[in-house]
Amino acid sequence: MNSRMSRKRTTRQLRTKTHTVLSIRRETGEELLTIFSPSEEWSVYLQPDGAMTNALLGTPSDPVVWINAMDRQVERDEDGTYFIRID
Repeated sequence: MNSRMSRKRTTRQLRTKTHTVLSIRRETGEELLTIFSPSEEWSVYLQPDGAMTNALLGTPSDPVVWINAMDRQVERDEDGTYFIRID
């Protein structure tokens, strides 16, 4: 990560939406991996434009798991499941 991105990330506000399941899916919708957390809810990192780009378990300052979706967005199903499409 370059220093410009690092500065942007530290100055952005973190706002969270939560649920207990994160799914990794193909573009077709086929589920490849489901990560369930029985004790913590997933939160997402919101960009200023509203795009969800990362998912995390724990707190933003001390995450247990941090998933960087890179050039993908974290999306949300009608049932509240967060998912990331790959392929």
